[in-house]
Parts: sequence; C-alpha cells; structure tokens
Amino acid sequence: MDDGALRELNVTRVARSGDKRREEWSEGGRDRVLIWRSDLGKWFLLDVGSKLFVESATQPSGEPLGDVEYVERALGDLPTPERIETRQLPDQTIDGHRCAVSERTISYGELKEVTVTFYAKDLSLALRLEVARPGGPKLITERRDVKTAVPAAEFEVPGDFKRVEKLPQE
Repeated sequence: MDDGALRELNVTRVARSGDKRREEWSEGGRDRVLIWRSDLGKWFLLDVGSKLFVESATQPSGEPLGDVEYVERALGDLPTPERIETRQLPDQTIDGHRCAVSERTISYGELKEVTVTFYAKDLSLALRLEVARPGGPKLITERRDVKTAVPAAEFEVPGDFKRVEKLPQE
C-alpha cells in the first residue's frame, strides 16, 4: 500500500498445480486462504483462525465468478458494479515473465476504481495488481516465488472447517 506518506508491505504465498491454485495472506489480523478448483468448478475462501470458509462456483474459464470484486464482496460490503470498462495496455516483463497488461475501470455509482493487472502468460497468474480508488491509497500487489509443484492436500478445505455465507471481519 502506498498513500504517498506511508508504505506497507503484506506477503502473499501462491501455489499452483495444473489448474489448481492456492493463495495465502493476512488481512485485518486474519489469515486467509483462497483455493481455486477449476476441476470442481468452485473456489473456496478460508478464514484460518475461525476455521470458516465461503464456497462459490467458478466461470467456465476457471476464474472465480466476478473475479476480484466477488471475493471482496465475500469479505466486506462492496456493492455490485454498475459498469466495468477494460482496455489492453502494452505487454511488460515482470520478474522474468512476459505479462499481458490490462486496465479495468469499475464504477460503483460515483466511486470509480482503476485496476491495472499484469498477467504472466506462462504462469496463468496475475503477478502484479495496482488498485487505485479516489481519495484512497494505491494498493499494489506483487507475487513472487510462485510454486507450481505442491502436495494435493494444499488444494483441499480441511475437514474441520465450517461453510458460511460470509466471513467475519477483524
């Protein structure tokens, strides 16, 4: 996060095996895990500390329904977008990976959010996301050290987790 005066670093761990993906991070004092299972047509968002998870269907492409916005709505109170505009920018290389770059403007009434995504074609994964909202800090997410060979159990929801409609906040 960079608001001009303050920079904050958050670490996310990413694992991928074929079409299965897992991301781990901390947010608001909570450890989160997001598991994409395109073979099941689902994704799972876990709150590790409370042993709760949200489950949702995926699009035919294997990406979560609504992409990032759907996950944010599962975590909070982000409204449904009124309009989404996307444009392609020139490719760039990040950490040795050729990335397709796109800029997406999402309108929520008067609020407009601009997201620039750097998608590594060889990894089928976004390596960098830049999110800017008017009056707020610019959030930059960079993914490094992406693992592509991990145990199958990493892509399963633990048996002692309970399914809920929405995860708790802080």
